[in-house]
Amino acid sequence: MTPHITLLRQKLTAFNLDGWLLPHSDRFKGEYLVPCDEWLKWLSNFSGSAGFSIILKDKAAVFVDGRYTLQAKEQVDQHIFSLNALSDEKKWLSDHGNDHYKIGFDPWLFSEKEIVAFQKVTRNLEPHPRFLDDLWRDRPVHPKSALFQHPLMYAGVSTEEKIKNLRALLNEKKVDAVLLFPESWSWLLNLRGGDLSYTPVSQGFAFITKDRVCLFLYKADQSFENISIYPLEELEDFLKQHASLTLGYDPSQTPLSVLNFF
Repeated sequence: MTPHITLLRQKLTAFNLDGWLLPHSDRFKGEYLVPCDEWLKWLSNFSGSAGFSIILKDKAAVFVDGRYTLQAKEQVDQHIFSLNALSDEKKWLSDHGNDHYKIGFDPWLFSEKEIVAFQKVTRNLEPHPRFLDDLWRDRPVHPKSALFQHPLMYAGVSTEEKIKNLRALLNEKKVDAVLLFPESWSWLLNLRGGDLSYTPVSQGFAFITKDRVCLFLYKADQSFENISIYPLEELEDFLKQHASLTLGYDPSQTPLSVLNFF
């Protein structure tokens, strides 16, 4: 048995859990991950850009789509993990678990819609934020690329005009704020970064209200006009302080951890 799945199962026992849900994902819901967020690879050695794993105390499975069938067979130890189609996670959990199992998940890695789908096959889902963090002992550090302006000649529309249009939409929808993912706020603010190899963004969140634009980034020591920039680790305290606001969100994307503040 690989040391990593052993470590995970030991922690499941310590927390009185019967299983764990592990997506190929990060809190920003992008397809491509930085090395320190490659938890599925850390656990199973599978390095594809789409996948999922369910770990129970006596069995485990990795789920991949058709692009990665051959790759998964080469990378994943099938004495430890069964290989399955990416659409079959819920059926597998229903077949191999039971209603009394307590299944843990990281609410930063799942949206409301995703958890509602799993609740149809198991009633006992327990959120444990950053549950795995202390298990990856040689985990790489997160990149901290600097932001840079995307020229107006390429963007086509100024940041001011885009923000004005967004705030008009907030008024129309009767919400006070939105939390945006890297691709969305990079477009909105005409900014680009280099945290990812294949997408020109810096990872972080933007919190946009009717009078403020706030960025929460791994690299906070930079400045742009009319934008407040904070370290990403301050996001949760910020959300607590603004919990009275009405948040507009996408139930298929926004992490459950964010919604817990509103």
